[in-house]
Amino acid sequence: MGLGFGAGIGAILGASASYGQYGIALGAGAGAFLLPQMITGKKTDAGATYMLTAALIAGLIAAGAMVLAQLRWYSVLVLALVPVAATLPVPEKAPLWLQAILVSLYTFVVAGAACALNWQFAP
Repeated sequence: MGLGFGAGIGAILGASASYGQYGIALGAGAGAFLLPQMITGKKTDAGATYMLTAALIAGLIAAGAMVLAQLRWYSVLVLALVPVAATLPVPEKAPLWLQAILVSLYTFVVAGAACALNWQFAP
């Protein structure tokens, strides 16, 4: 979710509204996958099929915004650290909704740093 929203907001800051809409839609889709898990408390494994395609699409959106718009290369580099932030530890005994919020917060912080870099050093 953080990777999709980060790529989308970064693309909007890079002056590409269509790529921004694609990225935000990807983030909203990931949130829609996560919301039933948070409500029911039952963990569902996304699997390699979902994660690979979501990460690939987010990467292509960020690369397209970098090449065709004004998204800075160092913002794309920081966005590449979002999956690393998603692997940071969360309390195992915590409820699933709290674990989801913590992991989302980790990824939003890294994605926000990428967007802040693009915002601050924009021409």
